[in-house]
Amino acid sequence: MRGTRIALKPLVLSTGLLCLFTLPTLAVELQIPISTPRLMGIAAEIPASEGTALLSAVLRYDAKGKVVGDATIDGQPASVKGALKKTAGGWGYSMTFKGLGAPVNCKISGLIGSGVAAIRYRGPRGDAKVASFPVALQASEGASSGALSGSFQVDARGKIMGTGQFSSGLGNDPEGDGKVTGKLTLTSVSLKFKSGKQTITFKGEVQGAYLVGTLKIKSPPARETIESFSIPLDGSFSLPPQGGHDEPETEQLLFTIELDGTSGFFGSVTVNRVTTSSGKVFNRAYVEISSGRLYYRNLDGLELDANLPLPPTATGKWLSFPLEVYDAANAGHQFKKSGTFTIDVTRADAGDHAGTWSLRDNAFGLAVSGTWSGKTELIRQ
Repeated sequence: MRGTRIALKPLVLSTGLLCLFTLPTLAVELQIPISTPRLMGIAAEIPASEGTALLSAVLRYDAKGKVVGDATIDGQPASVKGALKKTAGGWGYSMTFKGLGAPVNCKISGLIGSGVAAIRYRGPRGDAKVASFPVALQASEGASSGALSGSFQVDARGKIMGTGQFSSGLGNDPEGDGKVTGKLTLTSVSLKFKSGKQTITFKGEVQGAYLVGTLKIKSPPARETIESFSIPLDGSFSLPPQGGHDEPETEQLLFTIELDGTSGFFGSVTVNRVTTSSGKVFNRAYVEISSGRLYYRNLDGLELDANLPLPPTATGKWLSFPLEVYDAANAGHQFKKSGTFTIDVTRADAGDHAGTWSLRDNAFGLAVSGTWSGKTELIRQ
């Protein structure tokens, strides 16, 4: 399933340096399929005990996704109250009509597309209870295309802010602009759109020329989830600099650690020397640990304490911080904070560093440990 016409630019990563240009304002138009049908009208000739009752109604959804409308029964106005529901057999509907003048009550329920419905009627034409009777229901069937459009900005920390509107095709979209928020990193993006009762979220990761992830739509009465939804990486969207700095920066490799662990886990820790355009210098650590299914990372990098010796000069606990994880067996590949990674030093000789490491993750019930060895590059503190 693919979205279209979202303004994105491919990742550019060369020798550890990111091309860093953030555009002030970016336009977005994303096509979103909606499988929830739209009810537009219903008519029926109800065979009651004392004659035929004629029902006719123009239907719509209110802001909460309930079925409402304008109805008449035998030419007299009636109120409409109903709901749409997804069932094993398809989309079901149920509506109650009550006379606003003459006492009349009618309930109709059925499956969209079946052409028949169960009817209960009591009013001037007597009584009726029919399990399956032909009705003329006007409703959209099959997937239709909604559209999310708007504009947003991405700051240097990867924070997304903006406004937009979602046209669901269901006829009950709120007026005015909604709010767009999110987070963009080197390898992932999360977006959230909120307007009245409408909420749309996307969490995905870069896979080749696309962002691929899980799209969730709540636009009453629609409540849908699309796995493996993809957004093409093309156009003019730029990635932000990483690590929470508001200015361009360069990174140079300083120290690497190779991790060998239990249960098939392995990985690495890389520490880079970062220099900003204003001359600020600090160190940033990146971690990736994998079992082939579970991937633990700190995608934004971790700015290290300026007092932390690098490479380590003493034995004992050296680093400890949380990681993000995704499960490759999950079609959504959703990132989340999960797991605490700790590095201990057992040997800290000149040019020769080694130790142990551990990863604990209560969410997946993991307790992984292993050993590491380090290598100091040309740069030294």
